Amino acid sequence: MDILKFKDKNIYLSPKNNVTEFYAGYLFQQDIKIKGYIDSFKTSKDIINKDMLNENDYVLIYSPNHWQEIIKTLQKENLYILTPNNDFLDIIHYKKFDGYSSVFTIDINTNFAQKILWANHLKNHFVNQLDHKIYGYEWGSPEKDNDPLGNYLRINNLLQNIIFPTSTILEIGTLGGKWTNYMLNAKKIICVDINSYFIEFIKEKFESNINKFDF
Repeated sequence: MDILKFKDKNIYLSPKNNVTEFYAGYLFQQDIKIKGYIDSFKTSKDIINKDMLNENDYVLIYSPNHWQEIIKTLQKENLYILTPNNDFLDIIHYKKFDGYSSVFTIDINTNFAQKILWANHLKNHFVNQLDHKIYGYEWGSPEKDNDPLGNYLRINNLLQNIIFPTSTILEIGTLGGKWTNYMLNAKKIICVDINSYFIEFIKEKFESNINKFDF
């Protein structure tokens, strides 16, 4: 089924596991935001009670061992099964689904998985209203010469020596803009990253300088 058919629909995933969380990230990359998860055995702020589902809500299920029980419990028409197809997941209406023939494994080293991983990492930072200024500092501070991970202040100083008010910078791997913050003296900054959500993050973080940026 074409994933874009779920655009602008109220979508829930069931149950909450590593595959459905991964798939939520994929949907997010397609500008499809899930409303939450349905899971009778877990509790978290993004898990809702199945009784709160409306007739027009959609539920996507990935559970090789318990999909039949989940379907019986939900008793809805808009139920779809996520099922492996090579390195990806297909979406099949539950009435047309015959059962799982394999288990989906996530290869985190693929470009596809990395896009989702880092988009989710940024999204969680944003949603939890954490300080944008400190994003990425767990991987080294550009203001310290004695950071446990290296002398990043030296790199920062070298950077400042080659950035001028007339400079155009191509930054490959912008992510959350840790190093971008030290390029604002330039005339233009062209930001590149494998995930698309970084654009919204950077626009929010550098709102007062957004006229300098291309993506």
